[in-house]
Amino acid sequence: MLERLHQDKTPPIKLDLKDIKILYELGLEGRQSISKIAKKVQLSKQGVKYKIEKLTREGVVEGYLAVIDLYRLGYVLHRVFFRFQYVNREQMKEIIDFAKSHPNISAIQQFFGAWDMALIISAKNIFEFNQVLKSFYMKFESLVKGEMITIITDIYQFRHTYADAKYEGATTLHLGGELGTEIIDDFDEKILQLLASDGRIPLFEIARQLDVSDKKVVYRIKKLIERKILLGFTVLLNKDKLDLEQYKIFLTLKNTSSDREKELISYCKFNKQIIQLTKILGRNAIEIDCVVHNKKEAQQILEEIQVKFADLISNTLTAVVVSEKQIHYLPRK
Repeated sequence: MLERLHQDKTPPIKLDLKDIKILYELGLEGRQSISKIAKKVQLSKQGVKYKIEKLTREGVVEGYLAVIDLYRLGYVLHRVFFRFQYVNREQMKEIIDFAKSHPNISAIQQFFGAWDMALIISAKNIFEFNQVLKSFYMKFESLVKGEMITIITDIYQFRHTYADAKYEGATTLHLGGELGTEIIDDFDEKILQLLASDGRIPLFEIARQLDVSDKKVVYRIKKLIERKILLGFTVLLNKDKLDLEQYKIFLTLKNTSSDREKELISYCKFNKQIIQLTKILGRNAIEIDCVVHNKKEAQQILEEIQVKFADLISNTLTAVVVSEKQIHYLPRK
């Protein structure tokens, strides 16, 4: 069992309406200019700049993420869920440090519920994936009580907008669906690595670090977007600072109707509390991530899904996402 250490909870950061609109805009397109955001939220450029800097200082904004479709480059994402024996603070830090330093581990999720932790591992084949998993077990096998390995086939990320009037649904980024054969050269690789580290890094800084012109960087980024390797940019938020909770809902399907699956995806697209839907290989399984204020709101979403899609779902399971660390979207060399 994972040791639950007492932490003093700081009061949540209070946001005004302009803060909320700015965060929505950064979530939708994390690289858009201050002037563009200012026009959309009807605030001066100085006001937007001040607010973003303040939200960053307060720890609400943790960074910016480039969304890279690794499947286009021949990678597949695997998620390994772990249930641990008793793990203390030092052992957990050792596990997290290992994951942060491994070039093929993209993210760490910690849970309260059915599982304690999940590692998202990118690999081009089962042998590469197995090597990563073996390296983990060489260090931590004695701590593991159980595991579940899943292969992710599709990820639908929902970029919601702030809407006062009738909501027209989220912008949806679809990762996966098929394995691509796109090839990138060393220069593209370096650009993607810089964007993966900081999705809002200025173009002139990329050009400076790579010792090329701004124009060349702009051209290459444009081509990566056209090839659908680079799908967009978003903001990383500290949900604890906003007194928000993230829940993962696991759905086991009894009916593999593609039309009903599309309806479920559409339902998620129009629910502002749902941020992601993930499809899993071979288990008729779907995972839905939602961000809510409390357990009751998560329960309401689950109950609504169960009612609307009773013919599709045979079983459900939920877990609280205690923390989520996006280390790097792109495997590091």
